[in-house]
Amino acid sequence: MSTKLGILTLDPQTQQEFFHEIGKRARKYDIELFLFSPLNIVPASHKVEGYCFHSDINEWKQSEFSLPLYLYDRCIYEEDSKSKNAKRVVSWLKSRSDTTFLGYGLPNKWVLYEELKNNPLISPYLVETTKASLPEKIISKLSADHPIILKPIDGNRSAIYSIEQIENNVLVKTTRAEKVVAKSFESVADCKQWLEIILRKHIYLMQRKLNNVNKNNQPYALRMLLQKDHAGNWHEVTRKIRVGDKNGLLTNTSENIYTYEGLKKQFPHFNVTYIENEIDEIIAQLPKQLEQTFHPLFELEVDIILANDQSIWIIDINSKPKMISADKIETNRLEQLIEAPLAYCQFLSTSKNGLI
Repeated sequence: MSTKLGILTLDPQTQQEFFHEIGKRARKYDIELFLFSPLNIVPASHKVEGYCFHSDINEWKQSEFSLPLYLYDRCIYEEDSKSKNAKRVVSWLKSRSDTTFLGYGLPNKWVLYEELKNNPLISPYLVETTKASLPEKIISKLSADHPIILKPIDGNRSAIYSIEQIENNVLVKTTRAEKVVAKSFESVADCKQWLEIILRKHIYLMQRKLNNVNKNNQPYALRMLLQKDHAGNWHEVTRKIRVGDKNGLLTNTSENIYTYEGLKKQFPHFNVTYIENEIDEIIAQLPKQLEQTFHPLFELEVDIILANDQSIWIIDINSKPKMISADKIETNRLEQLIEAPLAYCQFLSTSKNGLI
């Protein structure tokens, strides 16, 4: 009997190319693949209205079906009522004993930091982080020598801000529609009023701003995608460099992506052996430590800053990686990326049935 795997997404009508490519390979793993929104589950009957992939014609077809045993959560939440309702349904599904998620996700960035800062294997790579609870707390950390970063606690699409004191003025930068936006406040008091407004809208975390710019004054960071394979072991799938705009900020939406080899050429003075040994240690330890502390995981997107002084910092960990377009990943790695959910689902199914 085929294993049933459901992909959860808030907008199944927009059938992403990535999901279609998974569907084309599902038969190879003897998996029946479904695509649906958590909001289309009928709680009383556990029936679902969504799409089933038909391998004979390589197409999705609308269908009604029973809730699949295995679920791959690709829901990206906003702050609207639809997202809030879907999040509640997914939490309900995760609490059930008759459904198994490929990965159970991670908590918000504050909970993540509070747990990992006590881990001796991971804490050396963490930037000191505090809750930006009051404007006075933010301003007290600000000085001409110490610009700071404000980032949203939940990693949603709320803005990231850079705040820097220049003599008596305060310069704030953010990005909107992929463009750098800057505002200068003539006094700390004026900036305080602005901070009061944004802190009423969102909960932010505060970190010192790291020095990670290239010769063109563009911020950059290393992004790694890690996934479990057919045997349940973690592997690095890809390693890329994301580059922000000149004099700007690096955000999760920064689309300038370059090879890791390109970074080494830009910084020939870097001790590459030391850096790669440290990164390998992070790859070896981080997934294991996260699963021991929280829940089982399937994939991770890890952002690391290689500062200009060669210090290494984990700045973001995401259990729902942003899908990388096919033209920005090596061909041999692309196949691994696409088949990973199927291979790991097959591993879970085989393990559950006591066949390995």
